[in-house]
Amino acid sequence: TVAFGNTVNAATVGQQALTVSNNATFANTVGATTALRELSVGGTTGLNGTAVVTSNAGGGTGNQTYTGAVTLGSANGTTVALTYTGGTVAFGNTVNAATVGQQALTMSNNATFANTVGATTALRELSVSGTTAINTTSIVTSNAGGGTGNQTYTGAVTLGTGNGTTVALTNTG
Repeated sequence: TVAFGNTVNAATVGQQALTVSNNATFANTVGATTALRELSVGGTTGLNGTAVVTSNAGGGTGNQTYTGAVTLGSANGTTVALTYTGGTVAFGNTVNAATVGQQALTMSNNATFANTVGATTALRELSVSGTTAINTTSIVTSNAGGGTGNQTYTGAVTLGTGNGTTVALTNTG
């Protein structure tokens, strides 16, 4: 596991990318001061800060790719904001909160979900400002931690699960 104990920033906005081939944990913000070009994690990811920022300003994609399972480990009652210009956030595996109804996730642009979200540990809230590809069977949010439990999809939503399957969007708020 590659563990980042403090902030991670690019030297110039949108010019430097970060690829971690296996597991990674981020204890603080990523790109919040100076946005990264792209971020890719090949294994599991612990997002324990409140922001990850990428940008296509330097000619990159601005994409964020999380291949393994993602856990939102920020403090109770907080939101992890994934902000990216010109890109897509792609989750290749599960996404869960650390504590039921305590961690929220917002995305500033397009997102794809290849596996369940909140099925093991429900998120406080989920918001996608761009298009959303839901290629899974379940997204669960909860107001158990004092949040709303809301799910907000501002752009077009495409259900990409297999034929004859149902996508269950569960909001206990």
